[in-house]
Amino acid sequence: MFRPILAITFVLQALFLQAQIMPPDPLCVGGDTLFWDLPTNNCGPFNSYNIYASQNPDGPYSLLASVSNQTQDFYVHPNPGNDTWYYYMESDYNCPGETVLQSDTISNLPPDPAQILTLLVSGSDVEMEWEPSSSPQVFAYVIYRLIGNNVDPIDTVYSGSTYTDFSAEANIKSEQYYVLALDPCGNTSLFLDPVNTTYLSLSQDECARTYLLEWNPFLTFVNGSDRQEVHVSVDGGPFEGIATLGPDAGTFTFSDVEDGSDYCFRIIAFENGTDRPAQSNDQCATTDIVVPPDEMAIFNATLINGGVEVSWLWNTDAELASANIEVRDTEGNFVQSIPWTDLGDPLQLSNSVLLTDPVPDNAPLEYNISSVDNCGEVWKSKAIRTVYLEGEAPDPGEFIINWTPFRLDGAEVIEYEIYRQRGLSTEFVGLVPGNELEFTDFIPTSELKDEAVCYYVEARFSQLLPSGELAYANSRSNVICLRPEPKMYIPNVFSPTGENNREWKVFVQFIEPGFDYQLQVFNRWGALVFETDDPEQVWDGRTGGALLPSGVYIFRLRLETPTYGVVEQKGSITLIR
Repeated sequence: MFRPILAITFVLQALFLQAQIMPPDPLCVGGDTLFWDLPTNNCGPFNSYNIYASQNPDGPYSLLASVSNQTQDFYVHPNPGNDTWYYYMESDYNCPGETVLQSDTISNLPPDPAQILTLLVSGSDVEMEWEPSSSPQVFAYVIYRLIGNNVDPIDTVYSGSTYTDFSAEANIKSEQYYVLALDPCGNTSLFLDPVNTTYLSLSQDECARTYLLEWNPFLTFVNGSDRQEVHVSVDGGPFEGIATLGPDAGTFTFSDVEDGSDYCFRIIAFENGTDRPAQSNDQCATTDIVVPPDEMAIFNATLINGGVEVSWLWNTDAELASANIEVRDTEGNFVQSIPWTDLGDPLQLSNSVLLTDPVPDNAPLEYNISSVDNCGEVWKSKAIRTVYLEGEAPDPGEFIINWTPFRLDGAEVIEYEIYRQRGLSTEFVGLVPGNELEFTDFIPTSELKDEAVCYYVEARFSQLLPSGELAYANSRSNVICLRPEPKMYIPNVFSPTGENNREWKVFVQFIEPGFDYQLQVFNRWGALVFETDDPEQVWDGRTGGALLPSGVYIFRLRLETPTYGVVEQKGSITLIR
């Protein structure tokens, strides 16, 4: 159904559009010549194109010329003084009552410049974006790049305000760019300050185990730079930000380095207010560092087979110039350093050595591993202190032992295990909690012989290794041998001619090897009548084969043992016939 109101609206719009006289479209000013595009007007006969000019953009403008040739699209305005002029145009048609439109204003000045907003490096290419020129006559943009010592045009962009330079080498250097606005007359805007891509370089310090990143910061944002971010990709993974830096920063040290891993780095700057990014090239490298023995850990030190067995772990990829087993006393004084020469590539994970000298004989010793990597850096393990055992036998059948604590930083002593040795047999005799350092053992005297009773203690402990494993081990102490003090039983009467007690003998119990024994018997006048150095020898009351008369005789006994020293005893015995 026809709607009269809608039809009237279309007619009025068409009449309004026709009721305007379109001006020429000024294109540019080339030298002294103003160029324009011809308008299309069908409302009436053509009279002229009118050109208005002023030396001030705000006017006043006056009629410079009227061009009566409808097909003419230029006008020469002599300007020997190279003065600045501003122009606009109108069309004069015989169209009474219709609106005469004015063109845009242009000048004989160069086009307003185009400001580069950002540069993004992708591989070796450079993606750029710029703020379009405010001059209406601009119809293209010329991209310039510094090539060698010359600034050369590399391309012209006729549409849009972005461009990708596929011939750049931004992966090996900082590229420098200019963007110039271009009008149809070949006029270009003035060169602004150049804008450079951020070039990132990368160096590796194999001994510091770091990467040093260096770059030229992107400081040519229109609104200034707000910050920079360091991004890293590990082994082909996604890039992730690891640090935020100030806008002027140009160096960064990355220290979280794993040997053999592939790292790629890039720097991204962000504009104040807009967060528009500018991105550097990517720099990638495979890490090749001197691997330290950072997983080195002493595992145990235990007295065994006449020496001290020291065992330790270290990471097999460590690169070492030397290693030593160090021995110190409890005051920290250096005792000995034993070189370890098995430094093959790769290293052995688990290592041990039996040290036969020094062995603790009167105090505990401490042991640690010291190594020097191929960069000359010294690495030391924790120190382990073995248990030192002492004891006494105050009474027959009673043996008291005590010891120094086992020590290793980070280790927990669970308990102490007590072992007894008699002859060729070894037996477990008790447990002591890890916070106690004494144990008393009782043996029936009827079971005691002249041999020593020996003991050692094993500290049962746990420690957390660098691998995260909770490991258990036993550290053995020195062995001590205890003997009861020698006991002597001396009869005071005997009868060589009687039915009983026909011989006199000193009974010695708990005698030890290495003793010195001397027994002498004297008569009442001090004459020596019997002498022996054998505690098993008896006296039958004779001297020189002749039986001595009844009476009181004097004895003198001297016993010297390694443990208790000299024991002397004097007394009398009665001989009865």
